[in-house]
Amino acid sequence: MASSRAGYKLANGMDTNILAYIDSQIPAANQLGTEASQATIANSGSPDYTPLSILNRCKRLLDEADVPEEGRWFVADPFFWELIGDEDSNLLSADYAEKGILRNGRVADGNIRGFNVFMSNNLGTVGTGSTATSGTNGTWLLAGHISAVASAEQINKTETYRDPDSFADVVRGLHVFGRKALRTEALVGANWRTA
Repeated sequence: MASSRAGYKLANGMDTNILAYIDSQIPAANQLGTEASQATIANSGSPDYTPLSILNRCKRLLDEADVPEEGRWFVADPFFWELIGDEDSNLLSADYAEKGILRNGRVADGNIRGFNVFMSNNLGTVGTGSTATSGTNGTWLLAGHISAVASAEQINKTETYRDPDSFADVVRGLHVFGRKALRTEALVGANWRTA
């Protein structure tokens, strides 16, 4: 159980670091909202975008940059996926989606607007995040292609020692990873909040 939790924490830390790095590599022309001026997303009222229309804008920006359609991904926070689930759409309906979704952050077994879609709690936020309706509060959502960023990881060293507080052994290790942006034109992002 402890090893499983440690593995999750290692993956979570790497996920947080890589998503923050991707956010920092997005060209200004590919940002639909910024930390200073968030895009508003909602299903009603007069927002800048609806959840599905922001996916359309990300798709268009990648199309204009001649990014291949195969291998595109989109990552948003749970609040975004709640909004898209509230849309008058069958995209995420249990009647249409396959069983066993939400494995490893995957939201649907298929594509939405050409993207493999994921959910993460590790996206960068400003202020209180995307649920705030005013001020400089927002959460990043990210889209791109698998060729945009490369990453590598390795468990470099492991060792076992006796736990002084119980009748168990403790395993510890050194997790090393790196990331590099290869094609920034294949990255799109938006800092958003609800309207």
